[in-house]
Amino acid sequence: MKTVDTLLLNKLFLNAEISPRLRTMHCFHEYPEDTLQRMINVMKRGSYIRPHRHVSPLKREIFVILSGRAACFEFDTLGNITQTYILDPLQGRFAVEITEKSFHTITSLSEFTAVFELKDGPYVPISDKDFAPWAPEENMPEVEKYLNNLISNI
Repeated sequence: MKTVDTLLLNKLFLNAEISPRLRTMHCFHEYPEDTLQRMINVMKRGSYIRPHRHVSPLKREIFVILSGRAACFEFDTLGNITQTYILDPLQGRFAVEITEKSFHTITSLSEFTAVFELKDGPYVPISDKDFAPWAPEENMPEVEKYLNNLISNI
């Protein structure tokens, strides 16, 4: 049996705190080839996940909030925000499924946010993500401005 509890989340919060990317992941699936990828994704405020889509192969992605608060964004192919959804258990907003082929990202609105993530497999690192050409790459100077602009649209 695989479980999620406060002890695990606290360990992941500590790992995210010291990570250069301000996030960490705990996988429940055993192999990259598994047809259902299951993981806890913990993000500290300020962590940047470059907008991307899953097209090779097409994949669904679901986020279920465990702790904290997060914003999920979907974009059109030009980078315009088409949908925003706030995951917030205190407001009864628990999960979101990302539309296939859509560019999307998620960001923490709390000091730390934990989401249970489900995604179709298999995981093939070279083709898993098609990054949005209009969004800055990680570690670029314009990331902070881009992330702040996203959040200001909430």
